[in-house]
Amino acid sequence: MLFAESFASSLATGETPASDRLVLPYDARRKSRQRVLLASGEELGYVFPAGTVLRHGDRLLTGNGRVIEVEAAPEALLEVRALDAFQLIRAAYHLGNRHVPVQLGEEFLRFQPDHVLAEMLVGLGCDVSEVEAPFDPEGGAYGAAAHAHGEAAGRGHDYRPTKGGRQRRSARPGPRPASLAGEDSRVQMSLALSRLLQLASPALPVGAYTYSQGLEWAVEAGLVRDQATAAQWIGGLLEEGVGRFEAPLAACLQRAWAAGDIGEVERLNAEFLASRESSELRAETVQMGYSLRRLLHDLDDFPVPPALDALPEVAFPTGWALAAAVWEIPLADSLAAYLWSWCENQVMAALKAVPLGQTAGQRVLLALGGQIPAVVQQALALPEAAWSNFAPGLALASSRHETQYSRLFRS
Repeated sequence: MLFAESFASSLATGETPASDRLVLPYDARRKSRQRVLLASGEELGYVFPAGTVLRHGDRLLTGNGRVIEVEAAPEALLEVRALDAFQLIRAAYHLGNRHVPVQLGEEFLRFQPDHVLAEMLVGLGCDVSEVEAPFDPEGGAYGAAAHAHGEAAGRGHDYRPTKGGRQRRSARPGPRPASLAGEDSRVQMSLALSRLLQLASPALPVGAYTYSQGLEWAVEAGLVRDQATAAQWIGGLLEEGVGRFEAPLAACLQRAWAAGDIGEVERLNAEFLASRESSELRAETVQMGYSLRRLLHDLDDFPVPPALDALPEVAFPTGWALAAAVWEIPLADSLAAYLWSWCENQVMAALKAVPLGQTAGQRVLLALGGQIPAVVQQALALPEAAWSNFAPGLALASSRHETQYSRLFRS
């Protein structure tokens, strides 16, 4: 079996013709290590740093000096066309906001089939059709997918404009020591991860542990009485309440902070405050937002923008989204952590109020953690017109908790 662990440098191999082709669809080319069949039927194994994506036209160098050319296989895609360039750019912007791999053409965009995104683009006035074509989406400018960037000087980089004005390199990168490959990206990732863990930690001094969001009344009323009913109550709110309003709103807040769109921040902050259906729920988010704003001021080297202080009342998602944006935490990761923190706080409330045992609490968290990826994906793709905080059970539970005779949690 042939084995490859580096890309063929044009300086090392010159114009050596490829001895075989590796034809794979996009999802297969995203795997950084696997065993595959070449076009000739011969087996090839390869190992690259995690996150490496093979691009159409890449040339792989095997241990015995052979060159293998990568080719994107035709696959089912959705193609977007528009009346003018502005409309196409607008479509690309919205797809980028959903973190969808997109192939850019001079007059089209292509992405993998997704009926939700297709309906969104049709709503924007674009024409969406099914096509069969090779898929070679744009790589992240600084991510592992853009493995052509960052080679040592003197490798013969030639940035020449091609048709349509886009620039492509005439030479593919040569091999790097495996111990150094992706080192910078791993350092950046570890820093963002540590900041994310800090933001999601129960030790974050915002007082979240003092609230039950109506769960304590649900226990008093007998609606939540054991592990199964606790998982049902919390899981239902995660998917149908928090996941369909608070989560997509928090995602839009992070985008707005990152883009410096203060007007959008103010609008979303006011909308979240107005969406709280009881005095208790509103007081909770205002108190936690106030505490988080004070904390950000007290942290060393955290650049608190004047726009945060200008808000008369800060909703908790507004402060959280700012921290995530400043610390450059990937949107999907920050949203998953936000939902995890909410779930963890609800389970902690159930442990005290039901009460539940520690093992039962971990079982509930395990089940909720399994729901979070789908909730994140839905929240990132959900258009604002489809947001909904319709959760009458939560509103009633929170309202009745305000006058509950005996309480552990704040109201």
